[in-house]
Order: sequence, then structure tokens, then C-alpha cells
Amino acid sequence: DMSGEDFSLASALTSNETSEEPDFYDVSTSNEGFLHTGILTTNNFSHTGEKPDFCDMSNEDVSETTALTPNNSSQTSEKSFACNICNKSFSQRSNLAKHVVVHTGEKPYRCNLCTKSYTQKSNLTKHMVVHTNYKPYACNICNKRFAMKYKLTAHSFRHTGDMQYTCTKCNVSFSHKHHLTAHNILHSDVKPFSCNICNKRFSHKYRLTAHNLVHTGEKPFTCNVCNASFSQKSILTTHCLIHTGEKRFSCSICNKSFTQKASLITHNYVHTGEKPFSCAVCNKNFSRKYQLTIHRRIHTGEKPYSCNLCGKTFSSRSHLVTHTLVHTGEKPFSCEICNKRFSRKYDLTIHSAVHAGET
Repeated sequence: DMSGEDFSLASALTSNETSEEPDFYDVSTSNEGFLHTGILTTNNFSHTGEKPDFCDMSNEDVSETTALTPNNSSQTSEKSFACNICNKSFSQRSNLAKHVVVHTGEKPYRCNLCTKSYTQKSNLTKHMVVHTNYKPYACNICNKRFAMKYKLTAHSFRHTGDMQYTCTKCNVSFSHKHHLTAHNILHSDVKPFSCNICNKRFSHKYRLTAHNLVHTGEKPFTCNVCNASFSQKSILTTHCLIHTGEKRFSCSICNKSFTQKASLITHNYVHTGEKPFSCAVCNKNFSRKYQLTIHRRIHTGEKPYSCNLCGKTFSSRSHLVTHTLVHTGEKPFSCEICNKRFSRKYDLTIHSAVHAGET
């Protein structure tokens, strides 16, 4: 439990601020108190004593209004309320009502700080801790603290080494099978989530959510050392390592250290020569995913990066940055022998060959 001194949720809970349960659980003889017609219908039976027959429906016929009905086969069993969409049963009508939003996609509880929304008020309450420094769960091995208990549990696997699910393509290991399943999507071309503004597609919903902040310009996560703001908490966490200088992940071959485990895994490909990311069009392989992403644009012709001075477009951000030097006249790459300067590292490399031929 947290005191009001830690943070206030009053401004963040935009739905149902005065009651612990949503209004649509209230008993009422009018349908204004119910979100789903099915809840109203079954609730009225408790007043009238009526026990009507319910017909079975196929998934094609099921709608939001028919998802909540008592289980036909066992009115007296421990779980007498069944979902007509997936047949999952519940012991209480309120739990069934909460479950139905999984099918409807409805998320009435919205955070006013970062616009994330949730199906249940309790999940929003847990989420609010993200925006505070309150971290009640501490690792008893390294003392690292967490806002959520499940994050502490996941962290603990780093110490125990209990990561039994390993990706066969990039050797990243996970503590749970569903984490590996979600990870495997990264190696495929499956991207079911699309941005409704720029149509860019993503393999995971959380990546789409993070991408949307690019259009809104919202950066809700702020560094308490230098006040730099970020759109994602993970980026803030990585940024904070700049101030601490911490590099926890070390290569066992060359001892080079990294701030992120993902960077270490990518680095290991230098030693193994492994290239797990393959182009589906020409079968060219890459050691890093971002290299594959840029390469694919050769086939699609996509050039998402545009110069705001001359309008010229580029397939990668690095090419745009290099091009910008044409307008600024900046030449950041200098020859160590004759001090001649170049705007591109590539040009410096070619120039250096001239001196190599002199020796």
C-alpha cells in the first residue's frame, strides 16, 4: 500500500473515480447502469426470478451484447458464468464482465500522464507507479529495486541462470516460453500492428504504442539528473547509464563491456560471424536487425528521411546526417597525416590510401 505522499492518482484516473468497481456492475432496473446488454438481462432475472432458456450461439453470431450469459450446463457449479465467445467460465458475474473486454478491446481506464489505457482500474493503479520513483521490491542479491513484483521475479532469473527457453536464431534466452514466442516475431516479417497516421507496421503492439509518441511529440519519462525527456521508459533507463557509467554486460572473449545485454549479443556476432537476420527477397544475411531494415528499403524504394533544406530523401538517418554536412560545410573527419578534412568517413578512408601508397 502507498500513502498519498508517494503520488496522487486523482488526476490520472479518468474513468470511475469515485467507486472501486465500474458503474456497470450496479444493480438497476434501467439499462443505463450497465455497459453490456447481457449484464442487464441476466441481472434482471435476479429480481423477477425468471429462468429463461439460453440458446447456444456460434462465434460468428456472438456480439458484445450476447457475451455475458449464465453457463447453461451448470447453474449451481462453482463457475456458473460462461463467456459465449471463448467459453471460459467464472464464478462471479463481475469477473465475467471484466473478461469480456478482452474480446471487445475496450480500455476505459486511461493514464493522464502517458495516455496508456487499461481494461481494469487495478491495472491502471499499478501502472501509475511507473511515473514515480516508488520501488518497493528489492532484489536480495544485488539490491536493485523495482516498482512491480513481476519485474523483480524476471530480474531474479539473471542471478539464478534459469533461462531455459532459447531462440535458435540469435541465442537469446528467456525464462518463460511466451517471451520466446513474442521474441520470435522479430525474426519474421509478421507485423500485424499498423500506425493509422503513417502506416508504418510493427511486430508488437507496445512498439506501435511507443511509435505513436513520434507523432504526438510526447516524452513522459524524464531523467532526474539532467532533465532529458524520452518517449519510452526503456530509453530513459539506458540513458541513465551515461551518468552512472555502469556497463554490466561483458564479452567473455575480448572483455568489451556494454550497458545493454542486447548490445553484447549483437557484439558477439563479430566473433562468431553469425548473421541471423535474412532478407526475404534476396536472402542476403545481416548480423544486426537495423541493417536488414535499411537493406529492405533497396527493394521497396522507401526513403523516409528527408532533408528540410533541399527536400532530398534518404533510406537511412545516417545518410541524411552525412548529407546535411553539404549544407553546413562541416568536415568532422580529419587525416592524421596531413590534416586534410572530409565531410564523410568514406572519403577519409579513400584519401588515407594515398598516404599508404607513399610508404
